[in-house]
Amino acid sequence: MIKEVKLDGQKYRISTIGRDFFAENIVKQANLEIALGIMNNCLDVVFDLTKPSFPKVFRPPLYVTDKKEWNAMAVNGAYIIVCAELLFQAAQLINQRYTRELLGKYGILDEYTTEEVQSNIRVYIWRYIVLHELYHIWNGHSAWKSKYKVNKHGEIVEKATEPEETDSVPYESECVVEYAKKRISQEELTQHQITEQSFEIDADSSAVCMLINLLMYDCVSKKVIDKQKYVKDQMACIMAALATVFCLFDNNAGADFSKLNHLDKATHPLPSIRMAYAEEIADVCLQKYFGNENELREVESEWLRMVCDIEPDQKGIVDLGQVFYFTAYTEKAQRHLCKLKHRITDIHDSLEQYQLANSVDKLEDADMEYMPEFVWFSDDGKSLRGWTNPATGNNTAQKAKPKPIVKAEKIGPNDPCPCGSGTKYKKCDCGRYRSERNK
Repeated sequence: MIKEVKLDGQKYRISTIGRDFFAENIVKQANLEIALGIMNNCLDVVFDLTKPSFPKVFRPPLYVTDKKEWNAMAVNGAYIIVCAELLFQAAQLINQRYTRELLGKYGILDEYTTEEVQSNIRVYIWRYIVLHELYHIWNGHSAWKSKYKVNKHGEIVEKATEPEETDSVPYESECVVEYAKKRISQEELTQHQITEQSFEIDADSSAVCMLINLLMYDCVSKKVIDKQKYVKDQMACIMAALATVFCLFDNNAGADFSKLNHLDKATHPLPSIRMAYAEEIADVCLQKYFGNENELREVESEWLRMVCDIEPDQKGIVDLGQVFYFTAYTEKAQRHLCKLKHRITDIHDSLEQYQLANSVDKLEDADMEYMPEFVWFSDDGKSLRGWTNPATGNNTAQKAKPKPIVKAEKIGPNDPCPCGSGTKYKKCDCGRYRSERNK
């Protein structure tokens, strides 16, 4: 039965039954029913597994809406709404990306048909979407945001008794900026957006962790004989699902380095950052099941070839066919991810009272430090230290050119050479003094 709700000033028609929408399109109805069935099943299984350890958890109802948005929402910490358009667009993108041509080129999942691979990726997308929103509720994000905020100095402060107008802002980040500029300073808005992004990666981490736990649960329930092979294949589909759904929030622009200029202003983290963080979480989770380093690397090998994003406009900057989250391995992105991790840790004490469940190990201080060794690309997309394409094994990324040497207006023979060697200008091996003198 369809009912109407009002969210952020917009009306949404919602229902628990997919057949209530798209009466003119039987295929859409059927696809929506299947998706809802699998998402509800996922929620049921997670609830049954979690309830004994976390008695306070509840199983939120799941609704679908025909609103044309690529979005899903955890509403008031009480229920979940998924836009049908997000599911349809995800299916379309999967069909475009994971073709037999791509799978055959890299020798991926040869024993499965293309349709089986695509279907598997869709299932993991549906699971991820509801798990992500479920953990927004179970981790207490909505309740926290109703009581606290972060001021322009990055400090956590309680909100006034009367709710502020900025509590409910439009979903699109551009609208958020325009809407909130009139009411709060740019510094406060930036802190607000960083907090929102931190909640997103917190929900991501919990969802990815649960996806892998469910995968290992499937291994036991299905009595899988070759666990390593099964998990390797399924991890390829899980990571492909994450890459697909993250791209949907970024207009499928995985390697667009220009987006690094707006990291603090977006409602959601850059998809490449979310993907890199998901890889980090997956790596930690899999270590619990595959203690041997070689086994772990083998399990991860398939998806490193699977998660590809062909973007012709990036030719000459990043290698075609490589994993799409290059932008996460630039200095700007690494510092931003470090900032988001610190934010979620900073608010943990005040968040804890609202949490119903959290199946993810807390980050250690060492996990939140900015590490220069993870910077592989300049912020404009040039390779800084070489890069091997996980799909082909070739190192074909374009390396950054060294910065030109700029000579001061007057350099004496005994002055330090401007090339930076620390040697006197007249004795430096670069030979510039001799070439300048011989002119």
